[in-house]
Amino acid sequence: MSTFTESQLAPSPSRWKNLAPVAVLIFLSPVITELLVGTVHLSNLWLLVPEMGVYGFAALMIREVVRRKGSGWGTILLLGIAFAIAEECVILQTSLTPQFFPPDFEKSFGWANGVQWIYLLAITWFESVYAIVLPIYLTEMLFPSKRDSLWLSRRGLVISGVILFLASIGVWQLWSRGGLPRFGPSTYHVPPLYIVAALAVIVVLVTVTLVFSRPTKHPQKNTRRAPAPWLVGLLAFGFGLVWVWQLCRTFLTPPVGETVIAWL
Repeated sequence: MSTFTESQLAPSPSRWKNLAPVAVLIFLSPVITELLVGTVHLSNLWLLVPEMGVYGFAALMIREVVRRKGSGWGTILLLGIAFAIAEECVILQTSLTPQFFPPDFEKSFGWANGVQWIYLLAITWFESVYAIVLPIYLTEMLFPSKRDSLWLSRRGLVISGVILFLASIGVWQLWSRGGLPRFGPSTYHVPPLYIVAALAVIVVLVTVTLVFSRPTKHPQKNTRRAPAPWLVGLLAFGFGLVWVWQLCRTFLTPPVGETVIAWL
């Protein structure tokens, strides 16, 4: 991975050309994560706007930090996992809220010690890949000439962080006051200790990931032929089928230990 200098951050003659990959990444992240899976419907399409502030700017910041360090996709994935934990345990807190699940949550979803572990594992993998890794990968494929360059200046990175923080507060307000009450009334409040513990895990994960990540060298040009499209599609369908089957088992009160091992 090449080393970046401030000269690479200088704006090109076409500002729109520089902003294009940023805008596409911010747009793709919530669309893939929320719209394509049916969480957001056409009737509440406006929800994509605040979600762009969370999903989109988180993906943008992770991409910029990793590219500045010259690290690879493993680092992006680990930071994506840290974001997913923040989304599930700090912003939305769905993995810590019994109200979000059916009344028999104590028998399903792997509820133990105030956490729905099976759901947390499932959604952590989903959000880290679909909200962070995949949108970054697709955007860099759409803009190959921008793949190895930085898209934000240091000031832009700070502004993105502020937008992410404010959007997270807004999404938390929307969910806690508008979304969660639709699942029924509840007097349960997530203990602050759980949120502090989640923040501690996030800090440790981010710190360890960034400290121990090493610059990635550009791979040598590969002359091998790519596999046939039908084979790639068949394999993707097969792995997707296994994933959905495992997800369905999560909601069918399976043995907790067995399902946690399977998700890992």
